[in-house]
Amino acid sequence: LPDMVTFTPDGNTVIAANEGEPNGDYSVDPEGSVTIIDVSGGAGSLTPSDVTQVTFSEFNSGGSKTLTNEVRISSKAASVSQDLEPEYVAVSGDSKTAFVILQENNAIAIIDLEKKALSAVQGLGYKNYLIPGNEIDPSNKDNGINIRNVPVYGVFMPDSADAYEFNGKTYLVTANEGDGREYLTDANDAGDCAAQGGIDFDDGDCFHYLDEIRIKDIASTGASFDADLVGLAGADFEDSDQLGRLKVMTDMGVSGACASLATTGQPAADCTYEALYSYGARSFSIWDGESGALLYDSGSDFEVITANRLGENFNASNDDNEGDDRSDDKGPEPEAIEIGAINNRVYAFIGLERVGGIMVYDITTPESANFVQYINERDFDIADPEADLADVGDLGPESIKFVSEEDSPTGDAMLIVGNEVSGTTTFFSIDIVKQ
Repeated sequence: LPDMVTFTPDGNTVIAANEGEPNGDYSVDPEGSVTIIDVSGGAGSLTPSDVTQVTFSEFNSGGSKTLTNEVRISSKAASVSQDLEPEYVAVSGDSKTAFVILQENNAIAIIDLEKKALSAVQGLGYKNYLIPGNEIDPSNKDNGINIRNVPVYGVFMPDSADAYEFNGKTYLVTANEGDGREYLTDANDAGDCAAQGGIDFDDGDCFHYLDEIRIKDIASTGASFDADLVGLAGADFEDSDQLGRLKVMTDMGVSGACASLATTGQPAADCTYEALYSYGARSFSIWDGESGALLYDSGSDFEVITANRLGENFNASNDDNEGDDRSDDKGPEPEAIEIGAINNRVYAFIGLERVGGIMVYDITTPESANFVQYINERDFDIADPEADLADVGDLGPESIKFVSEEDSPTGDAMLIVGNEVSGTTTFFSIDIVKQ
């Protein structure tokens, strides 16, 4: 199940991220892997000897390698190598190192392309939404924009990434989307779902495993909250207009036997939540490519900027124009990221999958990135976007490609954006405005 493929900058190597996702009822879970193909001799002369499969078996129980910094592994996973799921690949400018995003695991695999071997798998850590500057809007039932500090952690879980150089060092830039694990099959009714071994039936979908839950639903499973956590949040856990609607991970921040996590993914009476972890970080980040240290995060920028620009359309989804619809999920949901250099400055272009539009940051100096622009071509006045795709503009930016001035047919740098919901491909011409 390859998810992404790319060339190294020197054009000599092709790399594929093979996600190896489980099937619908989680009865088959392939190992994740990374394929390295040497094409330096030309694509027409390839042989099996030019292909190297990099696996994660060394991280399995009894293996020679150890995961670092709390890599997230599912309770249901039969092995580490089956649970690690490569999503995206970024490559250093010297074509020597591949950074492979393991989205659901909140981690990055580092591959030495000269040795064609796995160097490490590093967890990315978490974002504390209680820290000033990291505020979010956690509810879609609070009648509008309510960006604030909450006692929840964001799990970065980037979808896409890119790499660039500064002062001889490599830096990794990530779009921190977040992604839950839900495995389901089709079913006619609840009885059919139960016969398939499913845990829940919902409108034709038979769920076999689900690792997300709304905070207000945790107590109904019989699970409890630690007293210290309750003290941080007060009564917010039950209120839909406070924290109750926010979706969090069932298998993080939990203590006790919690045996059901290894079968259904859902908590039960033997679970106690000491901390709450939500999907994604509603931001983009810059990481040290050598140490893995977090050097910069855009904090609450994406929600604050879109709230100021879009008003009541804040945190809309990508298939309807109802404002505040995605606050309980992953907010604006940064999905795509691309780096481009113009006039000796380096810029990051980040696509927001749900509310839409492109964020632009000057990241020339990694630890002091600056917001430059937000542009959104979407028409929020159209009542039913999916019924009027011809006029609504761009919905759901999924992938971005930067074209330099040297490679552009117009002589100006360009940004090409593929939008999965509207089915549009948009070409932006980039002008640098001198201050």
